[in-house]
Amino acid sequence: MKVPRRWTAGFCIAGALVGLGAAFVVRPVLGWLLGLLGDAPAPLRLAGLLPLPWAVPVLMLAGLVAGLLIAAGWSEGLGRVEVGAGGVRVVRKESSRFVPYARIAEAYADADELVLADARGLELLRAPTDGVLLAQLEAAFAAHGLRWRGRGDPREAEYRTWVDGEEALEPEAEELLRSRGYALMDKKEGEAFRARESLLELGIVVRDRDGNQQFRRVEPPEAA
Repeated sequence: MKVPRRWTAGFCIAGALVGLGAAFVVRPVLGWLLGLLGDAPAPLRLAGLLPLPWAVPVLMLAGLVAGLLIAAGWSEGLGRVEVGAGGVRVVRKESSRFVPYARIAEAYADADELVLADARGLELLRAPTDGVLLAQLEAAFAAHGLRWRGRGDPREAEYRTWVDGEEALEPEAEELLRSRGYALMDKKEGEAFRARESLLELGIVVRDRDGNQQFRRVEPPEAA
């Protein structure tokens, strides 16, 4: 599953319509800016030089291209989810992940992320998704006998916001959360991912909310 083509077409049409509207207002806006500030951005000045019969197709084309680029960026950010033979595969530009059906006990959407979890609630995969894909995902999971728990984390009440220095967890987990926080600030996604995987090995699930890391503990098998 990926962003439907009709959404891409919708972005392109919307962009073209915005370009059409801009063709009729670009000159008044340019005059207003020049009168107010004495200057205007170069693209706006160039567009203002076009006669209306030229401005309409040129700006509509520019809007269509802008819509296509926005849709492509959105689709690339979400990647592609394949629910097929043997398991679930998430394909993104920077990486791909595969989780076999035998390990998956449930699936759900936590905010804007798809989560696959095992029988203990330990996350097997967390990947970006979007509301437009959820109906497709639910149908695909149901067709393969996977339990879909809908929108919202079923263990929402178990999460706590991690605060550096409170020492709510063992030292190793605290250091991993601290390192992950620094990696996120520095936009080092690889380091942040490795820290998350190490936390999962300790039975600690972590997610990001409003600039904070939140965690919950998963009980070991003998205590489950």
